[in-house]
This record gives sequence, C-alpha cells and structure tokens, in this order.
Amino acid sequence: MQKSLPILCLLMLVSTLSYAQVRMRWKVSPEQPVYYQTVLDVTETTDFTFSTTETPEVVITRETASQFFDLFGKKPSYALLRHAGDNVVDVKITQSLEASGVDAEKLEALKTDLGMVENVILRGQVFADGGIRTYFIENQQKSLLAAAFELPDRPVQKGDTWKVDFSCMDIRGVMTTDTIVRNLNVKAEDIYTTPEGDTMVVVTYDLYERLVATSKSYKKKGDMVTSMRVQFYGRGTFSINKGRWVAYNAVFTLESFGIMAAKMKGVYGLMPVDDVPEVFKQD
Repeated sequence: MQKSLPILCLLMLVSTLSYAQVRMRWKVSPEQPVYYQTVLDVTETTDFTFSTTETPEVVITRETASQFFDLFGKKPSYALLRHAGDNVVDVKITQSLEASGVDAEKLEALKTDLGMVENVILRGQVFADGGIRTYFIENQQKSLLAAAFELPDRPVQKGDTWKVDFSCMDIRGVMTTDTIVRNLNVKAEDIYTTPEGDTMVVVTYDLYERLVATSKSYKKKGDMVTSMRVQFYGRGTFSINKGRWVAYNAVFTLESFGIMAAKMKGVYGLMPVDDVPEVFKQD
C-alpha cells in the first residue's frame, strides 16, 4: 500500500496542474508595443461561406483561419496596442487611405484638405488585466473591441466561462422591444504548456443576440416589426508569457428584417507581426 502512495501523489499533482489558474494580461509597455496584421471585413457578399447549419467547430478551423488573409487581406490593416498609462492599453486598428476604398477625388481631398494619412477603423482602450476602459464608445465599435481585446478580469482555469461587453444591437427608443435574447459565452477551452515552457490559453467565443421590436406606422395602420440577429464565433490562443494573442480568428453574421432589412457576413482576424509601417505609429 505504501508503494502506491508516490504514484497517487503524482496523479494528484498532474490533475492539479492541469486545472491550475492563470491570469491573462496584456504585456504592453512604452518600450514594447504589440502589433498585428488584421483582417476586419464586413460585406454583404463574400466568398466565405457561413450558414446556420455550420457549427463553430466547423467554421473556426486552422485551415479556414489560414485563408482569412488570402481571401480578405487585399486591403491590409494593422492593430497597434500601446501603453497608455498604468494598466491601460490603447488599441487602434488602422489602414492606409488607399486601402480604405474611397474614390480618387475624395482620397486627394482627405490628404490635402485634412492632412489625413490613415483610415482609423477602431479606436478604444482596455485595461491590461481585463475590462474595457472606453465604455462610452459606439456599440458596434465597443463590441469589436470587446470581442478581440477585452480579457477576463480574474484568473481562469480550463472550463471557466466569462462575459465580454458585446452588444451590436442599436435601435431607436421609439420602438417597443418585444423579444430579447442575449447569450455571451466566452470559454477557456484548454490550457496547456508548450515544450518551450509557455502557457497557452485556448479561448472560444460564442456570442449571440436577437431582438424583435415594433413601432407605430402613421402612413400604414398597424405596427411595423423589426427583427435583428447577430452571431459571432471565434477562437484564439493567448500566450501567458508573451501577454498577447498568438492566434485569433472569428466569423460573424449580422441580419435584420423589417424596416432596416440587411444581411452581412464578416471575418475578424489577428496575426502577430514584429512591426508595422511608420505612418501608422502616429497618435
């Protein structure tokens, strides 16, 4: 019986290590910013297939993620994470004006009259140890910030779940909301150690919002119904030692029916890079 004790203790130790808690924290300093090449493409028609029958496991695969930059990287953009004070990280996703898709006449006016050199797609701030600092920015901007850059504000272990400040819905107060469904599931699917000794956290995002609202029509008697739905599936691998995503890819759909009918698909990807063009480093 005594000979089995060391084996039992070893098994207990392995079990404890497998479910040890880790703290996800951005490691950004004045001397050490974090850079990504990004894909952030929202369009009504894309070559990327995404149907309601597909599951997150099918959509977010390594093979599919590797195609993001081939399919949608023709207009390159970059994410810059920089130190903005004690425990504060400034996030900017930007691209050149030429890549923004504006016509030549407007492009020249932006450069000459306004002195613009870049098209800033997203700007906000997060806390290095979790949470969003710029809580007041527009909903869809804040949702993009939350989905990729808001970390949990507490230590996590394998299987833990938490919420992010994700809310893409935005309707006027003149509507009466009849149905609201909101499921924001972010999960630490796995935590493992690499042969080099780095701890990795695999995080999955399964975010869903739906609402149905009505408003009075004075031209047509009766109520006008608007329905909106957002689905966001993502997967990322976060390095505890490096303090950043080493891989992050997501797909999402935005659909609305009724007064504001629209249907869009999008991709959102981050690929670490060592540097970005100097033009994007200005504030």
